[in-house]
Amino acid sequence: MARAFREELRLIGAARGVHWVDFSAPPDGCCFALTHPITACGVPYDAAQGAEVKLLNPRFAELFGAQSYAALKRDKFRLHFQYLRATDLPGDYDYFAITAGARSLAERYASHPSVDNFNRLRWRRQPR
Repeated sequence: MARAFREELRLIGAARGVHWVDFSAPPDGCCFALTHPITACGVPYDAAQGAEVKLLNPRFAELFGAQSYAALKRDKFRLHFQYLRATDLPGDYDYFAITAGARSLAERYASHPSVDNFNRLRWRRQPR
């Protein structure tokens, strides 16, 4: 099963013209925030030769008032599923515009740089 999954990731990663926008938020404890979905699985990936993979943070703190965001952060289940829900304030991350809007992902996020080398939440092996 894992081999088949990794082979599919390799094929997608090597496909030119694919625009993979991967949203994840550091406060979401149910994900590996801002982690490259292909290389994290041990699959070789060459950005110059294949799919464009962009890691973006939805920045939920900017999409809610202070009290609403504080409540959201306390409810880990709701926070994890916030990607699929409406927000209080308009912003760059809008699930409904992303999935049902007129613009492609490539168009919508062309000016957004990928969040690369995010390591604030990474587990680091301690020297022995």
